[in-house]
Amino acid sequence: MPQYLKKLPSTAYVTNDTIRAVGNALCYTKAMDFLGNIANKLSELTSSLKQQFDALRNRIVTPSRGPILASVTVKSPPLGIKYEYFEYVKRYGPPVNGIFDEGYLELIRRELGIVAI
Repeated sequence: MPQYLKKLPSTAYVTNDTIRAVGNALCYTKAMDFLGNIANKLSELTSSLKQQFDALRNRIVTPSRGPILASVTVKSPPLGIKYEYFEYVKRYGPPVNGIFDEGYLELIRRELGIVAI
């Protein structure tokens, strides 16, 4: 029997090229199955990410109501403040729109005995 022929169990003869072709086809099929599985998984992940992004984009945000309290600590040189302004903030809170009410300031000045110059 020539060397390039192999005997199969069914007593059929095939060439080495045929065996190589069948082996290559099996490897190709396994590789394609593997790549197909990866492609399917990537497609599932992409779809999942798209759904998550859509859910975040469509989320309704309810604005909060009420004051937001914050505390900030900074290093700064000592600041001077007139005592009547300090007392004003202590009694009435921060001035509306940053403008102190002159009536309240005058009342505090009289109580403290501060004479306006």
